[in-house]
Amino acid sequence: MTEVMTNYDNTPRCQWISAVLWPSFLVAGVLTIFFFAFFDPIELLASRGVEGLSRTAAYSLGFFGFWIATALSSAA
Repeated sequence: MTEVMTNYDNTPRCQWISAVLWPSFLVAGVLTIFFFAFFDPIELLASRGVEGLSRTAAYSLGFFGFWIATALSSAA
């Protein structure tokens, strides 16, 4: 019986990392656009009792949160 050989062991680590981070970056960008189209970040922060963050900081935190979540999902 012939086994199918794959090149998974010869793939550079940076290619594996890029294959996870780049698609998750793109998806996080789209999710950020759609999420903040419906929810105001200032109102979300105020409902959590967080004050003093700018709207841009809230967008950035949301984006990085989505990016981490989608990167973990892609890595799994």
